[in-house]
Amino acid sequence: MKFFDKSDLAALAANSKVGLITLLVAFPPYAIVNHFFYDRPAVNLSLPIDHWLAFDHRWILVYAWVYVFLFLPVFIVKDTHSFRVVAKAFIIVNFTSVAIFILMPAKYARPELTTQNEFLWWGTALNYFLDKPVNCFPSLHVGNAFMASMIAFHYRPRVGIIAWLLAALISLSTLYMKQHFFVDIVMGFAVAFVVYRFYFRRRAFAPDSAPPLPEWMSAGVVLIYLGFIGSMYMVFKLGVQLPLDKIVR
Repeated sequence: MKFFDKSDLAALAANSKVGLITLLVAFPPYAIVNHFFYDRPAVNLSLPIDHWLAFDHRWILVYAWVYVFLFLPVFIVKDTHSFRVVAKAFIIVNFTSVAIFILMPAKYARPELTTQNEFLWWGTALNYFLDKPVNCFPSLHVGNAFMASMIAFHYRPRVGIIAWLLAALISLSTLYMKQHFFVDIVMGFAVAFVVYRFYFRRRAFAPDSAPPLPEWMSAGVVLIYLGFIGSMYMVFKLGVQLPLDKIVR
C-alpha cells in the first residue's frame, strides 16, 4: 500500500506555488490599510461579552496558528481546478474584509505591554507591533480560519472536524489577546460562510472528479506551525528587542 505517489507530490508543489501567489495578492491591501490608514476615526464595537475574558498573553500560541492554518487546503486538495477555486475563495474573503475595513473602520484599544523578557510576552509584543489595532471588523483571523476549515471538511471530513475545533480556538484567542470584538468574530465567520456556500461550494463541490490528497498529508500544516514557532523562538533567543513604546494601542 502506497502512502502517496508522484502525482500527490506534483499537486502539493503546484498548490504551494498557487498558495504563495494568493498570499502575495491577498495580503498587501490589508497591510496598506493597516499601516497607512490606522489613525482614521474608528468605531468601538465593544459589547459586555468582550469584557468577560481577561487579557491572557499565553493565547498567542493559539492566535499564531492562523498564520499557517490557512495553508491547510494546500495539503488536502489535489485537483488543479479545485485548488484555483480555493485560492479565489480566500482572495474574495480578504478583499471583502478590506472593503469593509475601509468603509467602516473599527479599532480595539489594546492593553499596554511592559515586558518582553519571556518568549510569549515577546511574541505578543511582536504581534502588536506588526499588526495595528484596526482592521477589526470583520476578523480576518476568524474568516481565514473558518474558510480553511470549511474547505477541509468539504474534502476530508475527519480533518475538517479537527480544523473546525481549531478555528473555534483561534476565534477564542482573538478575545483573550484583545485583538477583536465579539461582533468581529461573528462577521468573520459570516463572510467565510457566504463565500464558501455561494462561491466555493458551487464550483468545487465535485469530490468524485479527483480524489483529495492522502489524509495524513494534512499533518504538514502542523510541521509548518512548529517550524514557524521554532524560528520565532530562535529570533527571541538571539536577543532581538521590540520598541514597546512604538506599539500603537
